[in-house]
Amino acid sequence: MTSASGSVSINLEAAYFLGVEIGVGVMRFALLDLASDTVSSGEKIVVRNLSPQGAAGIIADHLAGLEHNARLTARFTVSV
Repeated sequence: MTSASGSVSINLEAAYFLGVEIGVGVMRFALLDLASDTVSSGEKIVVRNLSPQGAAGIIADHLAGLEHNARLTARFTVSV
């Protein structure tokens, strides 16, 4: 965006990054905006021998949950 004075600014809510840490028995999620501020975070306990396909399914479920979170949907649209 450009303001009346001609300066340029960034819309911090224009894009988001979902980080996922996959540990032994746990997955941690952090949704960040363009300023690296945490918009949402969470943790899910999982089986210790989680397969890559299982991890991908849990990530997809987490994204679907973000789509249905009324507090967040006012700020952004999630797409996979």
